[in-house]
Amino acid sequence: MNPVAPTVEISAVMPAYNEEANLEQSVGRMASALQTFTRGFEIIVVDDGSQDGTATVLERLKGTYPTLRVIRHPTNRGYGAALRSGFDAAHFSWVFLMDADNSSWPGRPTPTSWPGTASIVATPCFAGSTRGRSSRWFGSYSAGWYAM
Repeated sequence: MNPVAPTVEISAVMPAYNEEANLEQSVGRMASALQTFTRGFEIIVVDDGSQDGTATVLERLKGTYPTLRVIRHPTNRGYGAALRSGFDAAHFSWVFLMDADNSSWPGRPTPTSWPGTASIVATPCFAGSTRGRSSRWFGSYSAGWYAM
């Protein structure tokens, strides 16, 4: 498979709150997509004060994914604060936002929607793709590319 934009470097920001069960798959999907479609990347997971095993899973995943960076809020500060922390930590000028709950995926972007052709690009999400519910298309977009 040919990279869509081999000169693009991307910071992927993934806010997470109590996502122990979803992190392995969501971080793996993100790493796979970015490794295929970019020249360089980092994955920034913001653990927003999770009370489950999110921190433990992230520490383990850092050994598998050397581009994974973890930011931990000691208490839950909310979605907006998690986004701000992730965006502030981003090293690259393109940022991809995707929640860590597997409700969306970094899939293959179309040539018309790749960074460089638009300021914001969104990817579709599924409703019910986690926590054992059946998958169906959701009528909105929850992940996207942003020029910083």
